[in-house]
Amino acid sequence: MDLNFVNFNIKICETKINLNPKLIKQYKKIKLDKYPTNQNDYDNIGNFLIIYKDLIDILRPYFLNIIKNYGYSSYKINGLWQQKYNKGDYHDLHCHSVTAPELSFVLFIDCTEESSNTLFHLPGYPYVSDYKNIEIKPEKNKLIVFPSIIPHQVLKNNDNVRRIISGNLSVS
Repeated sequence: MDLNFVNFNIKICETKINLNPKLIKQYKKIKLDKYPTNQNDYDNIGNFLIIYKDLIDILRPYFLNIIKNYGYSSYKINGLWQQKYNKGDYHDLHCHSVTAPELSFVLFIDCTEESSNTLFHLPGYPYVSDYKNIEIKPEKNKLIVFPSIIPHQVLKNNDNVRRIISGNLSVS
């Protein structure tokens, strides 16, 4: 009996995109709901195609290029939301999905040198712990894309400006 095993490989893609400052200003005016650990508009996820239409159009060529590098040819955005982190805010350890194939993304629309990093772990964390975590430093207009199964968290924030737009992609 011949067996063939495929490598288990986790790739996190980083790239910079060009965003119109007027568009960022417009998104910063969107009302976010206050939660114990951050502010977000996750409750409006059903309207994301309308609210973030211009951004979706800007992201399309980036997503098409990125998904090809993951071995996929098409995608559909399943959800998109915004989060703001004030000083001391954070986001607990979580995964966006455990079903494959899905990718998730984070777009940093505002941050400073003091903004907290996003910390990635291998799937299976905390039971798989003999490895080095990956920390992504926020930078304005940085887009990161990663498999949705990767556990990640946002550490306690050190400023009042960290703001991201995040979402999920079904890929095929």
